[in-house]
Amino acid sequence: MLKTCGKRFLLSIVGATFTCLAVLLVAQLQQRSQVEAVPNGREVGMRSLQSLEDLAESHNTQEPQRSQLDLQQQASNPEQGKGFSAYFTKLTRDRREAEKTESNPQSATEKPPMEDITPNDVFIAVKTTKKFHQARLALLLDTWISRNVQQTYIFTDGEDEELKKRIGSHAINTNCSAAHSRQALSCKMAVEYDKYIESGKKWFCHVDDDNYVNMQTLVKLLSNYPHTQDIYIGKPSLDRPIEATERLVDIPQEICSSHEVLIVAHLCLTIALDARRQQHVSFLRRSAPAELLFYLLSTFLAQLQQRSQVEAVPNGREVGMRSLQSLEDLAESHNTQEPQRSQLDLQQQASNPEQGKGFSAYFTKLTRDRREAEKTESNPQSATEKPPYLLFLQTYIFTDGEDEELKKRIGSHAINTNCSAAHSRQALSCKMAVEYDKYIESGKKWFCHVDDDNYVNMQTLVKLLSNYPHTQDIYIGKPSLDRPIEATERLGDNLMRPVNFWFATGGAGFCISRGLALKMSPWASGGHFMNTAEKIRLPDDCTIGYIIESVLGVKLIRSNQFHSHLENLQQVPKSELHKQVTLSYGMFENKRNAINMKGAFPVEEDPSRFKSVHCLLYPDTPWCPSYVV
Repeated sequence: MLKTCGKRFLLSIVGATFTCLAVLLVAQLQQRSQVEAVPNGREVGMRSLQSLEDLAESHNTQEPQRSQLDLQQQASNPEQGKGFSAYFTKLTRDRREAEKTESNPQSATEKPPMEDITPNDVFIAVKTTKKFHQARLALLLDTWISRNVQQTYIFTDGEDEELKKRIGSHAINTNCSAAHSRQALSCKMAVEYDKYIESGKKWFCHVDDDNYVNMQTLVKLLSNYPHTQDIYIGKPSLDRPIEATERLVDIPQEICSSHEVLIVAHLCLTIALDARRQQHVSFLRRSAPAELLFYLLSTFLAQLQQRSQVEAVPNGREVGMRSLQSLEDLAESHNTQEPQRSQLDLQQQASNPEQGKGFSAYFTKLTRDRREAEKTESNPQSATEKPPYLLFLQTYIFTDGEDEELKKRIGSHAINTNCSAAHSRQALSCKMAVEYDKYIESGKKWFCHVDDDNYVNMQTLVKLLSNYPHTQDIYIGKPSLDRPIEATERLGDNLMRPVNFWFATGGAGFCISRGLALKMSPWASGGHFMNTAEKIRLPDDCTIGYIIESVLGVKLIRSNQFHSHLENLQQVPKSELHKQVTLSYGMFENKRNAINMKGAFPVEEDPSRFKSVHCLLYPDTPWCPSYVV
């Protein structure tokens, strides 16, 4: 039986093979007969695409090259000739239309723009200096700027009446130095950024005073990108990432990498990205603006991507996208449970989500506390006072000499300004200039200044500031005079004018929002504060008021919760002490001036009454007497 099956199987294979060979033979004969049927034996079956194109060119719409032989061949086979001619005529027509499109780019079908923008959506900042107004700027004004005046803003370092006549308020005096230094260039870039944010336009583009800008091409380029996304366009001047050293407070120096974008190239940023960068603008005075702008973007976006990996807390609430400032604020509100948590600890923990259980538990605790706080807000009667904040993360002491004991207590928050120890307006303004620069570098939302004879109630201060948005222009304090101060402003070339303005006395303390502090930069940053103080010949707190009220036109918000030694402090009742932001002590009308209260310490041991006030507000302080608790 097996032999019979084997024979059948073998016969099947032989039969199948024979059938396949027969089919292939018939197909080959049929193909050959079709080829031989073509007149003159022309074999077109195996022609290459190039040959087809050559044939097509010989069958255009006019058919000028058709020979008599071709016409006779077509007449002998009219059906084949008609189809063949029509097919290649169409090919030829399509090819010629494509050639016309290539030779005429305007008629080409272009990719539709991703976003329809106009030149009015673009803010072009031209950086220049006064000595180049004639040599360089005049040429730009006569050429491309003349066609784009409404979109172009010129940032310079001196007044020029002729320039103002040509472009009006678009000529902006940054009051920065005319030097080609890192500080001067960064100062101008800071003003450019602020003006762009104020404009509300979709795109920010920076060029130098030796650039020609083709606005039509620029708009076409930008229309390929949505302005609501993170777009940064430019051309590097190096063939490798630039290396720099980033200086961090209380953190060892790190080597960071970023691409330097050529400052003379068109540099465009979107408004969505600018909004994210606002808190980092202060670093613009650290290095050259072109390389620094990309550094800000690369490091910030890297932080966002890193924090996006942080696991969600219960109920799916994501905390991964919180900023480092928010992390610090959250940590400060829980310092009694975790008193040793430094800003470095928080950053290291946020950058390592693999720490897992401890990190997740920490944010779970934060979420639980926040929910309890929300319940407390909805039921004010059950509200309880929060414990005191750990002030070392918020407080910086500015002095004029080295003190090792002070450094042991607060570390790098003890800052030697190297200013004079004299109580002169120059020395005071020197210290205030350093305070301002350090604040801008910190990236914090509020700048508050107090003297060394002030007591600060942090809980009340935070509660007061929470009533105002830090992104707006806020200047809070208490005047020491009952009228605006009068001064003489020196304009140069022996020109002067009288000015008057309110100012908050530094003896009681004052606070400035970050939004306002950034606007003060042209008159306060990088040593400009001392120059501004010399213009009016007044000390530090008066100069602050001059910049804010007289120059920027922002009014002082008065608060009776600030107190200095220039007022009668005995009139502050003990029952209202917890509502005050600052207190002071000293002499008033040749008498001892301090809070009148019976506290934990006698007057001889506590003449300022600060210890007694502190134990009243925070009775659980270790050195407070036990009976106070």
